[in-house]
Amino acid sequence: VAPRGLVLLYHRVDDVADAHDLSVPPALFEAHLTWLRANCTLMPLDEMLSASPETLGDRPVAVTFDDGYLDNLTVAAPLLARHGVPATFFLTSRWLDAPGEYWWDTLERILQEGVTGRPFEIEIAGRSTRLSTSTAEARRSAHDQLHDALVHAALAERDRIVTALLAWAGAAAPARADRRPMVADELRQLSRIPGMTIGSHTVNHLALPDQPPDVQQHEVAECRAALTSIIGRPVEFFAYPYGAIDRRSAAHIRRSQRWGLSCNTGRLGDSFDAARVPRLEIMRLELPAFRDAVERMFADSPELSLPAITRLPE
Repeated sequence: VAPRGLVLLYHRVDDVADAHDLSVPPALFEAHLTWLRANCTLMPLDEMLSASPETLGDRPVAVTFDDGYLDNLTVAAPLLARHGVPATFFLTSRWLDAPGEYWWDTLERILQEGVTGRPFEIEIAGRSTRLSTSTAEARRSAHDQLHDALVHAALAERDRIVTALLAWAGAAAPARADRRPMVADELRQLSRIPGMTIGSHTVNHLALPDQPPDVQQHEVAECRAALTSIIGRPVEFFAYPYGAIDRRSAAHIRRSQRWGLSCNTGRLGDSFDAARVPRLEIMRLELPAFRDAVERMFADSPELSLPAITRLPE
C-alpha cells in the first residue's frame, strides 16, 4: 500500500562536521532538494497531514528542521526558497532574547576541541565522577558519559553540570558565533519568508518523558506562547526534543497541539497518530545514500534502517 507521504528531518546546514553527523553541507543539501524536486511531490507539512491521501500527488514529501539554528535562516531558507520547497522549523524559546548555545554544542567544543588534558570532576546523579581527558579516546568517552546523563537530566541538573564544565575549561575553544539558535528578530525574519512555517520544540529542549507533568506542561505551553507572540500567528506544530515520547507526553501533545512530530523512522499511512507523526532523520547522507533511503520509504515493504549511520540523540 502506498504511503500518505514522508516527512524528512534535518537539523543544520553547515560545512563543518559535528559529533553526531547532524550538519549537512549546503552543496549536499541543495543536491537533496534538486533530487526531491525531480522525483517527489514537495508540499507543506500541514497539507500532507490534513489533506485526503488521494489529493497529495505522487510520493509526497515534507521537509522539517529541528532546533532552530541560525543557519536555518541564513543558509537553508534561501536554498529552500530558490527551489520552491516549503519547510517547517521547530524552535526552542530559551534563547530568543539573547544569543545562547545548546548544551550538546558546549559539550562537543570543550571536550573535542579545547580540552587541556586535566581530569574533569563532577557530581552526576548524586555520585562523584572523575572523567579523564588525557587522550582523544578518553575525551570521547567523557563526552559520551556526560551526553548520556544530560539527555535525561532535569533543567537545574543539566545547567549545573554545563556551568561547571565551562568553568573548568576556562577560555578554551570559544563558541562559534554562527552555531547557535535564532533570536527573536531572526525568527521573525524566517517566519516572513513564503513557504516557511514555525513549530515549537519546548523552552529548554528537555526530554519530556523524564520530566514531571508540571514541567512538561510549562515547556510546551511557554514555548508555544513565546513563538506565537513573536510571529503573530498560531503555532500548531510540535516536535519532541530528542524524539523522546511516552504515553503521558503524547497524551499531553494530543490535547494541546494540532500535530506532534517524533524522530521515529517511518512513513505516514492513511491513518496515523496525530501526536506521533514519524520522520526520516537525514544527517550527512551523500546523495546516493539519501536517494536510496527515500526510495526505500516509498517501497511496498520499506527497510527502515539507514545505511552506515549510528545516531546519538542531539
